[in-house]
Amino acid sequence: MNIKLTNTEFNFSYFNNVLTTEPAGALDLNQLIEIIQHGYLKDEITELRQATDKEVRGNIKRSRIPAVTLSGIFTERNSRGLQQHSGLMQIDIDSLTDYQKVFDQLKQDPYTYVCFRSPSGSGIKVIVKTLKSEDTHVAQFNALEQYYLNTYNIIIDKACKDVSRLMLLSWDPDMYCHPKAEVFKKEHTPQKPKPVHKKILNKQIIPVAHGDATEIIEHITAAVEEHQIDITQFYGDWIRMGYALATELGEEGRSHFHRISSFHPEYKADVCDRKFDYFISNNNGSARIGSLIYQAKEYGLDLQLPGRIHLPKEKETVMAEPDPVYVEKPILEQLHEKRAKIAKSKKCPPHLIVNNETLIEMADKLPTTQEEFIAIKGIGLQKTEQYAPDFLPVIRKHKGIKGRLELKFTQKFKEQQSDAHKLNTREKECYEALRALRRELSKEAKLSPGYVFSNNTLMELIQRKPKTKEELLVIKGIGKRKVDWFGQDIINILDEEYVE
Repeated sequence: MNIKLTNTEFNFSYFNNVLTTEPAGALDLNQLIEIIQHGYLKDEITELRQATDKEVRGNIKRSRIPAVTLSGIFTERNSRGLQQHSGLMQIDIDSLTDYQKVFDQLKQDPYTYVCFRSPSGSGIKVIVKTLKSEDTHVAQFNALEQYYLNTYNIIIDKACKDVSRLMLLSWDPDMYCHPKAEVFKKEHTPQKPKPVHKKILNKQIIPVAHGDATEIIEHITAAVEEHQIDITQFYGDWIRMGYALATELGEEGRSHFHRISSFHPEYKADVCDRKFDYFISNNNGSARIGSLIYQAKEYGLDLQLPGRIHLPKEKETVMAEPDPVYVEKPILEQLHEKRAKIAKSKKCPPHLIVNNETLIEMADKLPTTQEEFIAIKGIGLQKTEQYAPDFLPVIRKHKGIKGRLELKFTQKFKEQQSDAHKLNTREKECYEALRALRRELSKEAKLSPGYVFSNNTLMELIQRKPKTKEELLVIKGIGKRKVDWFGQDIINILDEEYVE
């Protein structure tokens, strides 16, 4: 009698830790199960789960826990190094509040091949059988993403979309394995809808400079309802919108989430409610009002600034008519004009001076010193030296501050205010790795390092920690061409720092 052992059919590369880029060998699924279930890493995982210091936890994950590229055999840890797809997909479910309930549900799922507790102890890793094809890997991940959301209201980690994604090994004596689990064969390729033409709202005026977040969001929501526009057609847009509403309005954002989502053909009130509960309880604050404004513009809802306001002239019978009285332009409009003037003098597009999100924060926080100016998101040391002499006088005049503006860019100031100076130990390691990548790429392409990506882009990469190429595309200064060129290299570096 010939017995076919299913678990030995699946092979993948093994790495000593996430810092290594070349595999130390290969494992099959039986070997992976033995390592996890029988406590080969019990000491390391126990220490990780008991550690309270974030930096200590990071060091353990980076250097002491081995990992596998579950989706295949690789010569190097990036998509170019894939030699053979394993037919397996990693699913990460993070930060569960009801671990046992979810674990029991997943054990009953027909597609769950293996599932076990994550290294941190608060999440679940699931292994699913898929088609053995690199070409369908992303489309199958997209279909699985929809499957878990629709079936269990679970949001899975998008980083697993990367075929070269590392999976840290763990310890779980209660791990589950069902060798005869079904193969997941569905595919889904979401299409980015064409944005509505901006002419729809080319006369709509939204006073961004004088409106708080509640007022701005109400304007956007009302415009969506008035023109019956679905700005949530793309799943990622829907998620970003929800997080932005939760960040800015908290529980009050729920009604806006429903009002905006209701124009999607698959809108369900109960799904929206559960999703918003998740946004409230799992929000890191990275999506804010600027994300929502940008998304509205992407779909054709053009947010404009009001022009100069003229007060009516008083009619006098004895005295001559006074000159027209002007209300001061909103500070954001003044900053836009100053940026346009700088851009014209430098013969470059305005967004290369500072982007719109930075201008909005500048108008909101109204910095009046170089220390306050450099703290604005998107303003680094270089831009403070270049543009503080232009923008700060505008803001100081707006606030009625008189006197000479003194700017002193001493060496001590530069050291204290540099972006790298503010990073913790883990982030500094990532910062240096990204700089090294930039030097290598610039040398290879015979370009200046700043052309590859700027220091501001470098810092945004560290702050946002994009896990997929789609998330990389929203980083300022990273377009599709650059994502195709070195996007996976950036993801791998960030993955070394933040992989679970």
